[in-house]
Amino acid sequence: MSPCVKMGFVLSFATDQAVSFIVPIKDFAYSVCFYGSDFTVDDISMCLKTTSVEGVIIGYIAALIPLMLRLIQCWNQARQASGKFFGHLQMWNFFKYLASINTSTISFLSSFYPELFIPFILSSIISTSYSYYWDLVTLYLFRNMTGVFLKKSRSTLFYETTFATEIHTSTMWS
Repeated sequence: MSPCVKMGFVLSFATDQAVSFIVPIKDFAYSVCFYGSDFTVDDISMCLKTTSVEGVIIGYIAALIPLMLRLIQCWNQARQASGKFFGHLQMWNFFKYLASINTSTISFLSSFYPELFIPFILSSIISTSYSYYWDLVTLYLFRNMTGVFLKKSRSTLFYETTFATEIHTSTMWS
């Protein structure tokens, strides 16, 4: 129901964390497949093959669900905040998740069609660059919102270090 209800910080944050946990979600799905198998090599190998139902669930759907939820939430946040989507700040966040969905889809399809490997690499570069730029923008906005308070405190060095570290880690995981 989260994309359909009034958006707030807690709901947005929780879904954003689900997006950050895509790799552990895929690991959990693989673990369920692995321990649900009969432990033969053929049965276990089906957990990773994109031609099997298990492989599709682990490789694509587990990544797609949090991204789709967050995409819908960005659209919903923009509509609730201003009554329009285009021109709102969340529109740019929406396109970030759209780029991630596009990259996931091309990645999944490239396992069936090897000629999509180069488009996958290009899509991945574009998506990562867009995510990095978006992180810089949001951190800059956050810095401007909290800068007045932090300039009055003695923790400016801590703040600047945290800001630089956040840029590094957000780029590393994008």
